Order: sequence, then structure tokens, then C-alpha cells
Amino acid sequence: MLGTHAISKNAQIVIPIWSLHRNERLRDDPGGFNRDRFSPDEVKAHHRFSYLPFGGGSRICVGMSFAMLEIITILATLIREFRFHPTPGLKPQLFASVSLRPKKGLPLRVEPLG
Repeated sequence: MLGTHAISKNAQIVIPIWSLHRNERLRDDPGGFNRDRFSPDEVKAHHRFSYLPFGGGSRICVGMSFAMLEIITILATLIREFRFHPTPGLKPQLFASVSLRPKKGLPLRVEPLG
């Protein structure tokens, strides 16, 4: 049972992650920019399954820790060497595949520092 719904043994259940992460009942202004969104206090204030970029529970992605270390390393390296500027007037269209990405890429102006 899932709430009041009977779920058959072989049913496939899909969690709409994009919708979950943008649910206004779970977060204030989920589409807005909040630089403190992932601070320890903010994380503690929300249900642990309200943000699932790597899944959750016993089937959480085994590569999560590596991916988080990898992205921090890559971002730290890039922002030390470059500044990134959005293309004026560009409104990216989203494309859902294995992950969510801009349909036609995300062109940026890259300015080397020093």
C-alpha cells in the first residue's frame, strides 16, 4: 500500500525528481536563487527525502560521494582561473533524459583571469 493506493508487486514507481525539487509545499521559493539553500541549518529544516539528486534510502547512488568531491574540485579549479558570463537574452529550454539539461547547451562567455 502507498497511502490508500494498492500497489502490485511488480509495479514500477517513478518519483518525478524535477517536480519534487520544485514543490512549493516542500520549500520556500524553490525556483529562486538562495545561496544558503544547502547550508547545514537549511538542510536540517527540510525532510531528508525532499531533495534526491542521487536517490535515497538503501538504493542511493554509490557514486554520490565521488561525484560531490569531483564537482567541488572542478568548480574550484575553474573559478580560480575564469569568470563565466551568461549569454544576454538566452532562455535555456530544459530537456529531460537521464538527467535534466539545457536542450541546446548553455553557451557562456568565458573570461580568463590574469
